[in-house]
Amino acid sequence: MSPVVFLVAFLVLSLIGAFVLWVRERAPRSMEAHMKAFEKELDALSPQTPIGGQASRKRRPPPRSPRSRDARTKGPRTG
Repeated sequence: MSPVVFLVAFLVLSLIGAFVLWVRERAPRSMEAHMKAFEKELDALSPQTPIGGQASRKRRPPPRSPRSRDARTKGPRTG
C-alpha cells in the first residue's frame, strides 16, 4: 500500500475522533440547560445567609464526649 492510503486513513480517523469529542463536549442548547446554568450562577452570587436573618442551615451541637456521658449515668458515689 502506498503512504497516501495511510495518510488518508489517519485523517479520516482523526476527523471521526474530533467529531465524537465535539458532540460529547458541546454545550446543550435546550431551555432547561439554560435555566440550570442561570440557577448555578445565582447560587454562586447569593450570600451565605439571608439579609437580616439567620443561616438557613441549623448547626448541630458538637457530640458529647464519652466521659461526660459516663459521669451522668453513674450517679453520685456513696462511700
